[in-house]
Amino acid sequence: MFQTCQTNDPLVIAAELRGQIIHILNSGESEMMEQQSQNHVVELVIYQIKPENKADFPALLPQVRKAVRQMKGFVSYKNFRAAKAENTIMDLVVWESLEDAKNAAKQVREIEEFQPFMNIIENVVSFDHYSEIV
Repeated sequence: MFQTCQTNDPLVIAAELRGQIIHILNSGESEMMEQQSQNHVVELVIYQIKPENKADFPALLPQVRKAVRQMKGFVSYKNFRAAKAENTIMDLVVWESLEDAKNAAKQVREIEEFQPFMNIIENVVSFDHYSEIV
């Protein structure tokens, strides 16, 4: 599904991933988009895990997924790992509204339940919200 990127530069990887996600969203390859309406907001977050915590990430992910799924306005959530930079992760989350997405982002930073996960993040390469162009 994802093409490999020929660099380890996080900004280039982020740009490549964004382009590939846009292709997927436009081509209808993602079942999560079947749930999306014009009012839903897609949150795209690309971040890097600290190299010393790479092994901790898989163990923390189920708790994070469970907590996010319980947040107001949650629609769907998927995680992707970059093909060339294993510590670069992309989250694709669909929310009912921009307000729900922003409130969730604030909660992730503030709720203690998320702190072990937040502490293993070395760098947020890209974080933004997108709405469908109709």
